[in-house]
Amino acid sequence: MHGPGARAVAAAEPDTPNGPEVGPPFTKTSGVWQVATTTPTLRNTVTATSGHKTTATFEVHTTDSSGKPTATVVKLTDDNQWGVLVSGEVTAGKPVSVTVPASKLKNGVTYAVRSSGYDATSKVYESDWSPYSTFKINVLPAEKPYVTFPAPQATSSIDSLAQTPIEVTRTDPGPVRGVRGVDVGRKCSAPDAKGRKVCIEVSREAPTPEDAAVAKKATRQALRGADLVSWCASKPDGKDYMNRTEVCLKNVGYATLIFVDADELPKFGTATFALSQQIKLYNKKSDTGTDRAEFDQQLTVVPTQIDDATEGEAPPLTWTA
Repeated sequence: MHGPGARAVAAAEPDTPNGPEVGPPFTKTSGVWQVATTTPTLRNTVTATSGHKTTATFEVHTTDSSGKPTATVVKLTDDNQWGVLVSGEVTAGKPVSVTVPASKLKNGVTYAVRSSGYDATSKVYESDWSPYSTFKINVLPAEKPYVTFPAPQATSSIDSLAQTPIEVTRTDPGPVRGVRGVDVGRKCSAPDAKGRKVCIEVSREAPTPEDAAVAKKATRQALRGADLVSWCASKPDGKDYMNRTEVCLKNVGYATLIFVDADELPKFGTATFALSQQIKLYNKKSDTGTDRAEFDQQLTVVPTQIDDATEGEAPPLTWTA
């Protein structure tokens, strides 16, 4: 055990001329260290013969009403019978420190601490203690978020459903991947009796500029007077929009049907369709006439290009929604 007065010394003993520093934040007010944690760092500097290694023992006391240290020692550790903390070795003239373990000191309480040096090279103890330093634990409670909620309104003139549609961006779903044979990137039907199949490829962009031009004109004509979402027709083509209860998707993409024979090639031809979608939510019984909240969905499929070669040769096409 390192400590003062452990034995008589013949060599020059180490010295701790100043009281310990305590922190963080290592600041004083009226001569008292103000500490922002219940696990503070205690540090001091021990002087000894040049080049020697030194340690320091730190002892904490309670204080009386005037802030003076009492004879009561606060037990900071069970590692020794005195309950004091001993630092590791450092070169003489450099600060040594210890950290007080949790639950040993209390918030809002003032303590006094002193230290004593030990020359670890010459194995000589300091025969006295340093001056006391007084410190107070001041751990402020965590700040609460500044939130003020207004009183609820009994009625409101605001229509919570009336919202201006905004443009939205959806991620590209990529191609529809097939699982049959060599039709990578395609989804194909089962072969008919003659071995013919219909494959489908879905893409965000039109296969050709001509398809895109035809799609815009044909979609407007197809939706005229049949919109599920009343404002959808007036929105620019090739973009997606929504408000709180309605969706207008004019950028769903294109589906190309590829008609092939049993040997995959030659293909009979292709047919391309432009896709658009509208969704409308109903959140009141009076909107639907049922006890359920429901929604309607409208998918519009408009042909933009069909090869003449498909006539009479391609297998029959059936679409089940």
